[in-house]
Amino acid sequence: MAVKFTLAEETPGIVVRRSWSNDAWHRQDLSCVVAVPARNEASRVGRCLEGLARQEGAKPFGVLVLINGTTDTTFSKVVAQGRNEGLPMMAVEADLPIQRCNAGAARCIAVQMAIRRIATKEGSVFITDADSIAPRRWIAEYSVMLDASYDAVAGQSRLLSDDMQDIPRSLLQRGLLEERYETCLDALETWLDPVPHDPWPRHYQASGANLALRVGALHKIGNEPWPACGEDASLVRSLQANDCRVRHDTAHQVMTSGRLFGRARGGKADTMRKRILEPDSACDERLEALDRAYFRARTRRLCRELHASGYWAEQMVTLAERVRLPRTMLREAFAHRGFGATWQAIEMASPPLRRSPLRPSQLSAECARGEALLAQWNIPFMQGNDASTAGLL
Repeated sequence: MAVKFTLAEETPGIVVRRSWSNDAWHRQDLSCVVAVPARNEASRVGRCLEGLARQEGAKPFGVLVLINGTTDTTFSKVVAQGRNEGLPMMAVEADLPIQRCNAGAARCIAVQMAIRRIATKEGSVFITDADSIAPRRWIAEYSVMLDASYDAVAGQSRLLSDDMQDIPRSLLQRGLLEERYETCLDALETWLDPVPHDPWPRHYQASGANLALRVGALHKIGNEPWPACGEDASLVRSLQANDCRVRHDTAHQVMTSGRLFGRARGGKADTMRKRILEPDSACDERLEALDRAYFRARTRRLCRELHASGYWAEQMVTLAERVRLPRTMLREAFAHRGFGATWQAIEMASPPLRRSPLRPSQLSAECARGEALLAQWNIPFMQGNDASTAGLL
């Protein structure tokens, strides 16, 4: 069941078992809080908090850990760490209603609680996971981007080397191939449909382990639902549909767990296990055939230009034929004030734009085609080659 982000003063239906905060949490005025949902993470949350305590060059920030439905000692682990660190910290152990006991609701509620502690409307919320480790300048660098008028920064997540031994070689190889092709598509789309505020190098991941958002941007999507799983990708899509300026950063990567038995149903661990059991199971919907990706990017650029020009009546017939939609529906889509909502409406309704992900057995041929096309057009692109950073997330 989806939960709406309401910025309410109270979050109904939650039973708080206990909470704790250190003196620094109450003493300092905070403009930035890191929201960390956790469930049965006693063995990993310590590394997460240590990584946050070691941040360099960051503005004053606090950490809010929402411990949901846990059966281990996660709460006491967080409390012990908070007492030893000078970092402002609060831990809340709670039970969510049964119909909202999922990863999306937990992350949404953790963000709500974090916002209540922020002293300014210009503040920011960072989001990560309890099994993840942020780089030392994560908060400092992303804060610079948010202060420079970005509404959000979506970073990449990579697997911790500690977990690599449990991942079959076949899955690592599939991940490398997916990442190679994803890089091709990123470069191709950047060239075909450039976005001034999100230039190359960029990516299209949306990882809940590595997000930063301005509070104002969250207000813009206040009525958008957060689904039970895939809430990170849904959040970024909602921001873009509301014409928020999202930067897809490639420089500051968060290391996260690659375990095969996770805490969230429908999450990364479930996906990895499915791919082990079904080696040719479909890739992420982002990885579609090259000709379809080319068509999507060219169509998006055309719609972007028409939306910006404000004069497109004479091209309506051509566009309607291209996306196979009635002109009346296109008029309604272009009536949206922002391009993000316009494109979302067209993409969701158009049959030619319907996503059709590749199978792993198709990736090698599509990679070869994509790389040849990029080389032919002299488009620069980067190719990952480290199994520990395979695109398994």
